[in-house]
Amino acid sequence: MIIQQVHLNGFIDAFTCHGRANQYSLSGFSILHDWLEQISDDTDKPYILDVVGISCDWSEMTHKEALEHTSLSDIDEVHDKFFCLSVGDDRILISQ
Repeated sequence: MIIQQVHLNGFIDAFTCHGRANQYSLSGFSILHDWLEQISDDTDKPYILDVVGISCDWSEMTHKEALEHTSLSDIDEVHDKFFCLSVGDDRILISQ
């Protein structure tokens, strides 16, 4: 097995190569990359980059879109019922 450390630019490039350059905002890519890197550090296990899997598991949306998507009435409820990562003031990454 060959392990390659991927920094943020390489992470974004992997999505670009899969035709998913617009999957997330730059902030979204950065938050997601840092979160996955932290999991790898915390578990002392390398994370195997799966662009399609990440794209299926995570969506970036505004708070309004998240409320519509989940049929909930308050963004705090969304955070309570789903695993979310904050991306700025009005955007979140939500795990499906």
